[in-house]
Amino acid sequence: MEILYNVLHVGFIVIGIILIFFVMIRKGDSGGLSGAFGGVGGDTAFGVKAQKHLDKVITYISAVFILCAIFLNLPVLRNHNKSGDLEVNTPSGQEKPVEEAPAAPEGSRPGN
Repeated sequence: MEILYNVLHVGFIVIGIILIFFVMIRKGDSGGLSGAFGGVGGDTAFGVKAQKHLDKVITYISAVFILCAIFLNLPVLRNHNKSGDLEVNTPSGQEKPVEEAPAAPEGSRPGN
């Protein structure tokens, strides 16, 4: 499960960067970044059909990005400790035994 978590984490970052790139080149109301490179004729930089295709691509990438975010927050994937075992929550009526801290040496206590 730890390998799956790491793959999802790396994929989440990569998909986020790709999504930022596609949103930046998308032509918005003010021309977007593609309008900055294309000057006044921002429509001719990628074409009109390319804009519709780009909108679909952004929608699909956004859906995958959201699914990755949901899967990364699943408790099954997040609650692994170093040994790979799942952490088990105890019922509210039962408490885990508390380990006491070792006593400090005599000479290190404040006020001595």
